[in-house]
Amino acid sequence: MVSFRALPFEIKDIQLLDGQFKHATELNIKSLLNYEPDRLLAKFRSEAGLKPKAEHYKG
Repeated sequence: MVSFRALPFEIKDIQLLDGQFKHATELNIKSLLNYEPDRLLAKFRSEAGLKPKAEHYKG
């Protein structure tokens, strides 16, 4: 039997090295930065009873 325990750590203690996970993270960042904020938030505004500032993204 192997005994172990998980210890909490700060997010600042994590460093993502070159590889598939860093590449995927960079692609996600680029993708998210291409969204128009008002379109991205349109459905949330509508659900909150507020008037959307733009047409929402489909899907």
